[in-house]
Amino acid sequence: MYLFIFNVRPKRKITECDDKDCVRCKKYTEIKEKAVVLYSNYIDDCDSDLTRIQSSVADINNTRHNRKQCPNVFFMESLKSQSWPSETNSDIEQDVNTLEKNISMIQSDFVRIMDSSEDHWLINNTPNGFWEVFHLVNQGSVVEKNIQLVPKTYDLIKNLKSVMLNTVFGNVAFSVVYPGTTISDHYGPTNTRLRCHLGLQTSPFCSIVVDGQKKSWRNGKVILFDDSYLHGVEYTHDVKDENKYRSVLMLDLWHPDVTKEEQKILSYMFPPQ
Repeated sequence: MYLFIFNVRPKRKITECDDKDCVRCKKYTEIKEKAVVLYSNYIDDCDSDLTRIQSSVADINNTRHNRKQCPNVFFMESLKSQSWPSETNSDIEQDVNTLEKNISMIQSDFVRIMDSSEDHWLINNTPNGFWEVFHLVNQGSVVEKNIQLVPKTYDLIKNLKSVMLNTVFGNVAFSVVYPGTTISDHYGPTNTRLRCHLGLQTSPFCSIVVDGQKKSWRNGKVILFDDSYLHGVEYTHDVKDENKYRSVLMLDLWHPDVTKEEQKILSYMFPPQ
């Protein structure tokens, strides 16, 4: 059973993100420099084969590489490259199934927090419109005051097999976009993750474009994309649709080609902010 709640934008004051340590907003040099130092410390006591990471660290400041994938912090070599992944692995497939099976519970949590006070929500900068986020995990750090409001959803997510936690690259949030909003084209910080969106309340007027290919969300269904490709969102304004927002549960999953040992060292190199 799906909940379809069409509301206008809640009348609350939304806090703008002003975190000076934000990997989305700050210069990336400091994060990269720290990662190189932490990598050097890690390999001193490690016997595992970290050839791919070693090569990637050596090239860490070359973010463009004349390719479509342009993550602004860390590019890991030899990972399968698909803007819209058609093949993943059994862990991700199981996680997708778990999310879709629990859509009613997640929607119920979302409806409850949608009218919560402003100190739980952040607004991200956009050229026009409004894009609000309610973080459960923000750049690897658990937002305790928020997960207390949605404990069932958080418990479900933290037990997923492929969820990316304990690293600055990992996020979990309810994301809300209103009609007339444009999220400018941008690149994510790394190609070591896949971004997962579970549609909660969707609209045919709201779409996402990744690497030039446009898709829309569906209620109760997951879409996966690699946000190290250029991507953006547009919610075209329509009179019949002006009071409807698009909401998704957003979370990051480990890229299926990243091994458990590589996940461990990447989490060490890029700790939560």
